Amino acid sequence: MADQSKRLETNIDGELFVDSTCVGCEVCVIDAPKFFKMTDPTFHLTTIEEGSVITITDEESKLLFGKAYVYYQPTSDIETNELRDTMLICPSDSIGENKTNAK
Repeated sequence: MADQSKRLETNIDGELFVDSTCVGCEVCVIDAPKFFKMTDPTFHLTTIEEGSVITITDEESKLLFGKAYVYYQPTSDIETNELRDTMLICPSDSIGENKTNAK
């Protein structure tokens, strides 16, 4: 379940949010492009030698991959219900709903 304390700053204000556990798989962007976008990765691997193994830490992985964020909040019960389906298919369970943050 998404954690409000890990809410990404890139989300717009409102009930729906993506937290920092997002793995950047783009499932939500594909399923509900009206509501979600991806941040640009802030770091890119430019060269990888063939056959080499790269081990990265969790902190490094945050730099390698973009994260999803909410850029449009649902404005109707129909949209909110549609987004619940998107929340269910998120493999990292990073999409949350916070009723106390509604604006």
